[in-house]
Formats: sequence, structure tokens, C-alpha cells
Amino acid sequence: MDDDYDNIPNSPAIRYYNMLDDDFIGHDKHTECSQFYSISVKDMDAYKLCMSFIGNLENYDKLNFSIKHNVYKCHYLNLWAYDRLSKIQGIDKTTMMSSLLKHWGKYEYKDECSGGDFVYYNTNNADYIKTKRIYDYALNYDKFQLLYKQNNNIPCTKKQDEYIRKILSLIQEVRTECEGTQSFKHYCVAWANIQKIYSKDELLNLECKSVEEEDPP
Repeated sequence: MDDDYDNIPNSPAIRYYNMLDDDFIGHDKHTECSQFYSISVKDMDAYKLCMSFIGNLENYDKLNFSIKHNVYKCHYLNLWAYDRLSKIQGIDKTTMMSSLLKHWGKYEYKDECSGGDFVYYNTNNADYIKTKRIYDYALNYDKFQLLYKQNNNIPCTKKQDEYIRKILSLIQEVRTECEGTQSFKHYCVAWANIQKIYSKDELLNLECKSVEEEDPP
């Protein structure tokens, strides 16, 4: 990504993406993923992604992003898949994407959840970044709202304050472009979708009541 302001340790979004890494990793799917297997532990990321990917497809009905967010779990699955693929080094990403998409077409829920967004993000990285940040903000909203807006006794870290300020700036940018037009850009759709979970006023008015001061040098 262009910077990592949204990389907030222990945030709900990060926990949900880690869930997709680990919860349904397909330990019995070595044959399907064997082309990505490496004897070097440091080069196992592609193999692990393949195993997790197939496990998530097989258990799509069990993927749980909380009651509020489950309606958009297909979007999160696509975002997770591209996020993990984009970070893998030393492989032909187009080849791996093609292999993963072949598996996608074999599973029971392929009509309910396709890999179309996954393909789109590969050719539109800037749109992917905006889209992911907006959907991830929806995952993070409840925790941040409870801890840092409602509770005056818990200060935000500087990292959390930066995240809230920058994500709201992104949303204002997206609103200017998307509202009042019939735009099919993925981040415009994301903004419309998360307003079905939270009101616009809620999403635009998250703030830190206080921010931790840095320790003196």
C-alpha cells in the first residue's frame, strides 16, 4: 500500500484477515497446492495462501465476520485473497491467480461469491487500496467507537488517531467523487454498502477524545 496508516495491531480488520489465513487452512489439500510447495520455510507463503484459500472456499458458509458484516463476506474474501497474493515475493502472481481462480470455480458457493473482484484488484491497485480501507473501516468501527469516542478515559495512540483522521479524509474524498452519481467503482460501492451497516453520521463523526502524549526523549 502507499503507506501503512491502516496497519493497526490487534484491530478487528487485521484479526478477521488472520482468521482467513488460519481457521480453515486445507491441510489435506497438498495435491491441489503442490505447485507452490517449497522445501524452504521462508518461501512457503504461496503454498500457505493456496491451502488457506481452498479451505475458505470449502467452508464459505462458516466464514464469520459478525452478524453485521457477514452480508459482505464475499467482498472480504476477495480483498483478503488479493492482499495476501500482492505481498508474496518470488512467484509469478498471474500464474498463481489463475490457479486460485480455477479452484474458485469448482466450489459449491461459486455462484454466491465469485472471484471477479480479485481479478479486478490485480489491474486496479489504487481502487483496491481505497476499497479495502473503506470495508476495513466498517470492521474496525465498533471497537474504535466504543473505546475512543464513548469512553473519555481511554486515549488513542498516535497511530490510532492518525488512522481515524486519514480514513475520514479518504471517505470525504470518496464522497465527493461518488455521491450523487451512479458510479460502479468498487470503492463507491464499498462506501454505499457500509452505510447499510452504520449511518453516514456515525461513520463521519468518529474521533479520538484524547491522544496519548509521547514520552519525552
